[in-house]
This record gives sequence, C-alpha cells and structure tokens, in this order.
Amino acid sequence: MDSGQWLDQVTRVECWRYDAALTVTLPTRFGPIASRQGLMLRWETNQGILYSEAAPFPGLQTQSLSETFLELQRQLSQPDAIDIATLSPPVSLALGAIAYRLSEPVLSGSAPTVCGLLSEGQPLSPRLAAFDTLKLKLQGNHIEPNAALIRQVLDGLESTASLRLDCAGNWSRNDLLTLLAQIPEHRIAYIEDPFAALSDYSQWTQDFTTPFALDDLASQWLSQPTLTGGLAALVVKPLVVGFATTQLLAKAAQRAGIDVVLSSVYESSVQLNFYYWLAQQWKLSAAQGFDTGQYWQADMVEHARCDRIIRPLMPIEDMEYLGRLR
Repeated sequence: MDSGQWLDQVTRVECWRYDAALTVTLPTRFGPIASRQGLMLRWETNQGILYSEAAPFPGLQTQSLSETFLELQRQLSQPDAIDIATLSPPVSLALGAIAYRLSEPVLSGSAPTVCGLLSEGQPLSPRLAAFDTLKLKLQGNHIEPNAALIRQVLDGLESTASLRLDCAGNWSRNDLLTLLAQIPEHRIAYIEDPFAALSDYSQWTQDFTTPFALDDLASQWLSQPTLTGGLAALVVKPLVVGFATTQLLAKAAQRAGIDVVLSSVYESSVQLNFYYWLAQQWKLSAAQGFDTGQYWQADMVEHARCDRIIRPLMPIEDMEYLGRLR
C-alpha cells in the first residue's frame, strides 16, 4: 500500500475520543475492564465518509491514548513517510483499515459466520445457545471444574454445535489428556493455546486427535510454517499484531490450508465492521471471533454488522473532539 496513492484519495481526517461503558465488568488476563476508550477517525475520501479507530487495550499495550493521538498526528503530517508495518498496532489498524479499503477492489465474498463467546462466569443465554460454534474460556487449568463446565455448556447447545476451548497456555500434556477423557471430545472443534511454547506442539498428532489452534503464538508460527500437524487455525488479533502482520499471517495460513480466525479485543462496532469486511474480502470460511461486541452498551458511529443485537448508536458528535489531523 503506497501511502501517496491512497492518501491522494483523502481530503480531510478528523479525530474524536470516546469513553464507552460495557454491559458488565469483564475479567481479563490484564485485569477487569468496565469500559473501553479509543480514538475515532472520520475520513472524507473520494469513496465517501469512512471511519476507523485506534483503541489500545489497557495492559496489552503500554501506550496511552494521548501517545496514540500524537503518533497519528505525526504520521498524517508527513504522509509520504507512512510505513504501516512499523507503527504501533492500534495506529497501524487506524491507518491500514483506510489504506486497504481505498487500495483494494471490493470482492463479492459471502457473509462470514461468527463464533459465539462465553466468558468466564457468564451464563449460557438463549442467544449464545443458538450459535453453531461457541468459544469457551476455561477457568485456569483445573481439570474437574472445567470438565464439568464443558459438559454443562454442551448440554445447553444444539447436538450439532461444537466448542472451541480457550486454554490461555495454561495446560500440560497429561492434564489435557485427562480433561479430554472426561468430555465428549468429538464435539470439540479445536483447543486454543493449550501449551505455552510453540515447540510443545511438534508431536501433537502422536497424543491427540482433536486439533489445536494458535492465538498468542500465531506470530511465532510465521518462522515455523511447516508446523501444521494437528493445526486447525490461526487466531489472529489485529490489535495485538498490527495490520501488516495480520495480512502476512492470513496469507501464510491460507497457503498452508489452515483456517484463519480474525479475533477482536473488545473493540467497537467500527473495528468489528472492518474485520467483517476483511473476512469477506479474504473469503475466510471459519467462524470468526467477533462476538466481543455483545459486551458494548452502544455501537459507535455505525451499527455492527456481525451480530443481531440491537444497541443504541453513539453519534460522533457525542464524543470529545480532538481536532483535524489532515
């Protein structure tokens, strides 16, 4: 993406700051969160008005919103020098989303399916029970409580539905084998990040029949793309790895015949809509990880296309205006 070419299509960029409450306080590995803050960018282009956002996640990224704003300001003040691959992930997404949409032809891909998300301590609602695929965040590496939770959740789903188990790198080989022996293993789509090190997966097919997926280790897989035995999917978080690496991972995985799951980090409807559009453009067939939108009280600027929850819309005029960037 040549910055001169796509920026030639932009006539004005303005920035607002939002502070949006969530419906619940969510437990995360970085601590509980009750709201999300971010920067909303409004772009006037020759293709109409477009929006993007830069929303660093507390604990995941150390930069503040003020630092993010200054980085955006620097980049847009010298457009000939923009290299999206070198930017912080939030800023690379804010700029990369627009650059990609202005540079790439729109393809007619089918609407992506979405995987439901059941967070720790969250009850299985009728909405979640209706998903064909549901991601379940396990509670630590405790075998008996997690086995009981998995069986309980499966009992509440349709008999054809499957689970993705998010293990957060907490499990050993023996404990995972013990867990799988206590649950209906044929209903597990894959096990996400059970082990902490990439080398631990080299003998996967010798011990397990259920496939695995890589999330936190997805970027490391780029250096070992021959590790495919038992690997069902790369779970790619653009807010973690940035837009350029997201593209590299998606292309490498598709060449290897591995599913790509784009996964949001409690981002707004604007970012979810971009991910939804990317999944269409890239013809991603696996159920995508966009269900974090369920925790937002309101959609930002535009309604999310990836779910059927009717939320109020926060217009950009209700946000704090920070100024013109271009």
